[in-house]
Amino acid sequence: MGEVGGISGRVLSEVAQQDGTPEEELPPLYDAIDVDALESIFEHATRSPEATPKVQFTYAGYTITVHDRQTIQVE
Repeated sequence: MGEVGGISGRVLSEVAQQDGTPEEELPPLYDAIDVDALESIFEHATRSPEATPKVQFTYAGYTITVHDRQTIQVE
């Protein structure tokens, strides 16, 4: 998988933990969201205290919400 680090890696880790599945058995994250765009949004947010992004998408049967300071919610 190409998306090992950053927020993408954290999303994979959270979903794997929630699902009880090893990360390498999950579908590619890039099939659900533009991984480069996701990384860019939250890289900018860490440099700009006034930025409060929130991104929500569906991945592997879950609704993933990434909040402003990289809090990840898996439902």
